[in-house]
Amino acid sequence: MAHPTVRRLVSQLRAVAVVSRLSATVGYNVASVLLAVGLGVRVGGWPGVTARWVAVGYAAATMAAKFQAS
Repeated sequence: MAHPTVRRLVSQLRAVAVVSRLSATVGYNVASVLLAVGLGVRVGGWPGVTARWVAVGYAAATMAAKFQAS
């Protein structure tokens, strides 16, 4: 049996997924992040290690902002 804290966390994550309409929004959120990263690579070349972390942060921020807006 799962620990009560883990069960509560899973329940909260499911609630967030329902409220943010995760299943309906994940497709275009991923597409917009890939578009932005693709444009960045096209303009500036393949990113170094630091720039990759910036890209990951940008992707996470974009997804969070769009989920919240939904």
